[in-house]
Amino acid sequence: MLAINSMKCSVVGLVLGAAAATQSLAMDSYFVTVNMLPYANQSLGRSTFATGSLVLAGVPFRIENQGNNIWSAAVPGGSGTRTLEVIVNLEGVKKVHTLINTDWGQAGPASYATIQFVGADGTVVSEELVGNVNIRDWNQFVWTNSLTATNAVVAQAVGSTRLDKQVWTMPLDIVGQELRAIRIIDNGNQNFQRVFVSGIALEIDQPAPARWSASQGGNNNRYVWVQRPQGISWEQASTEATQQGGWLATINSAAENAFVYSRLGGNQAFWRNGIANAIWGPWIGGFQLSGSAEPAAGWSWVVPGEPFSYTNWAVGEPNNVFAGGVNEDRVHYFSVGPVPAASTWNDLPASTLLNGYIVELPPCDSIDFNRDGLFPDDADLLDFLSVLAGGECSTGNCNSIDFNGDTLFPDDTDLIAFLTVLAGGDC
Repeated sequence: MLAINSMKCSVVGLVLGAAAATQSLAMDSYFVTVNMLPYANQSLGRSTFATGSLVLAGVPFRIENQGNNIWSAAVPGGSGTRTLEVIVNLEGVKKVHTLINTDWGQAGPASYATIQFVGADGTVVSEELVGNVNIRDWNQFVWTNSLTATNAVVAQAVGSTRLDKQVWTMPLDIVGQELRAIRIIDNGNQNFQRVFVSGIALEIDQPAPARWSASQGGNNNRYVWVQRPQGISWEQASTEATQQGGWLATINSAAENAFVYSRLGGNQAFWRNGIANAIWGPWIGGFQLSGSAEPAAGWSWVVPGEPFSYTNWAVGEPNNVFAGGVNEDRVHYFSVGPVPAASTWNDLPASTLLNGYIVELPPCDSIDFNRDGLFPDDADLLDFLSVLAGGECSTGNCNSIDFNGDTLFPDDTDLIAFLTVLAGGDC
């Protein structure tokens, strides 16, 4: 979006608690869905399981809908140990979610398969996969049919068949470093328990805002990519963005569009199956004024007065074509074909549930540091200095001390920025 102007400041000034954005959003979970295609050696076509971008037991997964789309230790046939090693190389992974089932499952207590988590320093954490405990057969038949572990639940059921989800909480010595790889080691045999893996999703904390700095040609504003795997409407997304002290992202150049898209294009957790071969990405801050001529007139941004001059509509969009004749009057990222997706836009009804949204935040937080609704006043300054020195906030509800949002705090630049803004200057 454009560099902050007086109009935008007047909008943002009405929003209290902007500095809580980093803390509040970071408490939510952010998912990265592992692409299984490089490891796939078999098709899941043993039942009518749903495929594509899915939310299973509250977690986003991606099961491709054609060709080999899972890894199976039963391929090739015969005896011998089989190992799947999935390269991760991500820091801060706190949980790993897996879709693991078996063929010819064997009941515990003996284990014939292990899952391992490998840290950057060589740390290896192992968990046993045990039949009728945390894994079972995909089909209700004569083999294993129970799940008794608290970390395993059914994720998708079709008739007598099912896919199950396990969740593995990473120990602190893994969370504090890069998770380099996930290994699944199968010691079964022909017609004697072989595991198969349909999907893996990594859960990390929501990332802190990323600044599009002036040195990058940006506006110095901060952006947060928020996931809502269960789905969120445009109106609710806009409300949440405002509660965080910002607004749904407004895109004013190809460079800004590329920056915003850079965090979500290849992350399948942000995309869900649309109509036909389309996939739908997260919401941004475009909307169509009521009563405008369809389909192309009246498009605006949520920040009053900001021109809707740059666009990146997909071919044939906007078209205001939706089943049931519902008006398409909100903007989101959109692509045709598999992830990684395109950075193009589409129009959809505001009530459509998508997997997330992008928040844009001002360079600095609200001057109402103690969130008492009175600003600027002496109490904000006193509370800021108190918290900066490690003391308490008088209201018990102060904003983050990282006033300038550079993720370095507490430091002198936060104090300088606060005093400058308090005096009516720019951040």
